[in-house]
Amino acid sequence: MASGTRRRHLGGAIRIMSLKFENIRKTFTEENGNEFVVLDDISFDVNDGEFVSIMGPSGCGKSTFLNMLAGILPVDSGEIWYQGSAVSPADLPSAYIFQESRVLNWRTVGENIKFALKAQGIPEAEHEERITSTLEMVGLENERDNYPLRLSGGMRQRVGIARALSVDPSILLMDEPFSSLDELTARQLREDVLELWQETDKTIIFVTHDVSEAVFLSDRVFFFDTRGQIFNRAEITHERPREPDDPELLETEAELMETFFDHMTAIQ
Repeated sequence: MASGTRRRHLGGAIRIMSLKFENIRKTFTEENGNEFVVLDDISFDVNDGEFVSIMGPSGCGKSTFLNMLAGILPVDSGEIWYQGSAVSPADLPSAYIFQESRVLNWRTVGENIKFALKAQGIPEAEHEERITSTLEMVGLENERDNYPLRLSGGMRQRVGIARALSVDPSILLMDEPFSSLDELTARQLREDVLELWQETDKTIIFVTHDVSEAVFLSDRVFFFDTRGQIFNRAEITHERPREPDDPELLETEAELMETFFDHMTAIQ
């Protein structure tokens, strides 16, 4: 595993556990009536202000898990705890950033953010300040009156990030937000997200199938397998800021991938 002393972001503050998942289970019913287990006994906790990634192959249930946290899919069984109380996904102060930006192409960048603010019941008097500040945070202050189709894919994803930040969630749910972008754009956005994370002190739950991305971004990584179970929990102890091509980071990636392939071979 990685060497070095783990440095908590924002001045080394010690984080406390604020989010806990206990025995989360999800099944889908197939056309023939059989039940298919997507997630089975998912249990882990997330510290306040922590950056955690969920990693695994396609079909392992990682996006399904995030969709349940966002309230898009119901939780079949298990409990979610937030700040010491059992809650439903609707009670979580979260915002969702999808794989695709899902911006409204017929609305300007500013109008997209305003739409989210209205949907969340944010007072009208706060809209202008929130739109301005979040666009500045993602470097799009000059694109407010542009329409998304005039922007690059990376810029559209920034609009999605700004829209999520505008409602000031404590938790950001991010589902492979850079997977459809070219590597140069994705690399820049990873750096930008880390900067925003350190500035805003959000808790981030990030879904990815890319071990390099997970190791570069995360404090901890939870590995799901094709049975919908957690089989590895890795703490990434490399100092921040990190460099994607750091030999120690690459060594950690190789170790984690070896563990992954050994496990997948064993359960086949």
